[in-house]
Amino acid sequence: MDPIFVALTSRATEIGRTIRAISEERLKVLQAELSGTTVAAPMISVPAIDTVTPLALRDSARLAIQQNGDSLARLRAVAQALDRDEEQARERATRVAPPLALLASAFVLSAVIGFATALIGELRRPRVSDANELERFLGIRVLSTIETPMPSVDRGRREADRAAPPYFDPGAEGYQLAYLGLATDHPALMSATVTGDETAIAAVVACNLAAVAADEARNTLVIDLESSCSASAALRARAEPGIGDIVRHEVSWPDATIAARVGRDKTVDLVPFGITSSPPSTEQLVELLQQDGARLARYYDAIFVLASAEDVSKGLSTALASPEVVYCVRPGITPLRSLRDQLERIRSSGGLVRGVVLWNAERPLLPTPRELAAKPRRNRPKKPEVALAAS
Repeated sequence: MDPIFVALTSRATEIGRTIRAISEERLKVLQAELSGTTVAAPMISVPAIDTVTPLALRDSARLAIQQNGDSLARLRAVAQALDRDEEQARERATRVAPPLALLASAFVLSAVIGFATALIGELRRPRVSDANELERFLGIRVLSTIETPMPSVDRGRREADRAAPPYFDPGAEGYQLAYLGLATDHPALMSATVTGDETAIAAVVACNLAAVAADEARNTLVIDLESSCSASAALRARAEPGIGDIVRHEVSWPDATIAARVGRDKTVDLVPFGITSSPPSTEQLVELLQQDGARLARYYDAIFVLASAEDVSKGLSTALASPEVVYCVRPGITPLRSLRDQLERIRSSGGLVRGVVLWNAERPLLPTPRELAAKPRRNRPKKPEVALAAS
């Protein structure tokens, strides 16, 4: 209770009791007068009471109580409004959206995030887009663009075509243009090193260029200097013995050379890399090619060497009869800056970058070295052995 209110109430009670006592005494005096008896009325001294201050305090207390009640009512109204808003928000949060709306929103959000991520990545690391941009940015010639081959009905009619490797299409325009770009300056002996960021693509390009050279009646040789045996996998040939065995003087060039079929009546000679736990170093490969490169050039009309970009940047192409290099890239995958730096390293090591081949198709899936090791060995051809022995 409010102390002021209690004090006022006590004071009012006291005043009421005093008034009641005075009225009772007055009543007794009046009754005595009416009865004819005179009764001396007692003299009661009533103290003077100041009622102005208590009344003012009472009025101020009532006003404060009324103001507090109004404030409490307003706060209760605000609290009820907040409770209603909270209940509505809880209902909206627990309400399940339709599945189609969720799917559409997820699709739009993923598309926006994917586009933003791709845009930021392209701005930070620009990639090769087409031949015109590549020639304008690097100032280098684009020999051709390899597109996804269209399915041919004629290819499945002949047994030789069905038995050919799946990525062989020497009649495609891309391989023909690349071969013409190399053969125009080398009518007698064509020698080139094919490399790239992905050895599987470089192997398919090198083997198809060798097949085009075989169709042009050139005696063609493919040398696989890549440890993953990509050329052997592209030609579906055995992978050993190979270059590693030649470096260790375990076999000779004729023993490691095999004939790989690239058509009904066309074959190319292949020297695989070999499956070994200790592959030869780049210096050993350069020394081997410098020793036997001239002898191979006297027998073959076209020599295609498959090597990794790292080995080529260390001067591997300079050990051949021609230091020309063909680099294979993938639009949308190969970064422009890393390609420029790689080509600069090849040039600084003595290589001559003849051109670039754009691989605008699916990445070829080639057998692994373990799968190649399980293939049965073919009979060793006699023609390279006789020719190289005679030379």
